[in-house]
Amino acid sequence: MPIRPVEIMEKHTYDPDKDGIIALAQLVVEVCNNTDTDTKVAAEAAARVVDVDAEETARIADVNAEETARINALNTHTELPAAHHTKTIDASELTAGILALARLAGITNTQIAVGAAIAYTKLALAGLIRNTDIKSDAAIAESKLALAQGTQALFNKIAADILTHKNLANAHHAQSHTLASHSSKAHTELTGVSANQHHTPAKAFFSEANDLSDVTETSVDDADVPYNETDYHTFLNIASGGCRFLGGLLLTANQYLDWITIQVDGGAEQTFTLLEWTHGASDYYFVLLPPIQADVSLLIRIYNNSGAWAHYSGKSWHRAL
Repeated sequence: MPIRPVEIMEKHTYDPDKDGIIALAQLVVEVCNNTDTDTKVAAEAAARVVDVDAEETARIADVNAEETARINALNTHTELPAAHHTKTIDASELTAGILALARLAGITNTQIAVGAAIAYTKLALAGLIRNTDIKSDAAIAESKLALAQGTQALFNKIAADILTHKNLANAHHAQSHTLASHSSKAHTELTGVSANQHHTPAKAFFSEANDLSDVTETSVDDADVPYNETDYHTFLNIASGGCRFLGGLLLTANQYLDWITIQVDGGAEQTFTLLEWTHGASDYYFVLLPPIQADVSLLIRIYNNSGAWAHYSGKSWHRAL
């Protein structure tokens, strides 16, 4: 409640505005009409009293004005504290009481303790949870997922297709497999096929054409063989590509053609001697050449172990690879 100004001082003489002026006028009249010395003295005293009273009245008015100003200043301080000072209070200065939430500002994630355990119901997360926020072992039940109707229909279609694939394998793709499409070609996995239908067949040691067009013939008629022990005549030389040698015959009437050598795929030379055959007064010498599998090369030579030239004839057959 505001303080009201009051009169600080009271006058202890008559009121000059009322009684004093009247009495002074009466005294002046009496003085004018009376020359008595005592009367004059009284008049002078009355005049001095009036002067003193006027000065006191003026001083009291000044005091009242000063006190009124101080009282008004006190009223301003009491009712409008913001008008005379500004006070900023830091949170560290508070030791008691409850601070209204409206007074809190600038709180970030770092100010929230790990153990705060804020309930989901207190969090406004609608539309803000992302895939990365869900743990891999969350095991969210399908009933908790609000799938759009189109998505659910797609899942149903996929499930139906999987069932069709499982129960009716031939209903989803054509069965036109070949051996080349299988990573494993074990014999136990094949039925109704022969050996040559699942791998490249090996060249047979016989002709597979009814006109023998797949067989190459080598023929030597009365060929000369040098007469030195280290000299020879090359009967057959397949340097590369290999072959299937089917067989052959070398024949001579010269007893000094003692042996032949056969070298397969660049390996060591194998030596074979000729057989003697007597017919009447004539002697003949020959060697039968066996079937040979040569994957790279084949070399057949006949050697002369005499001091003169010798002759021989021969014939063989092979299939190129």
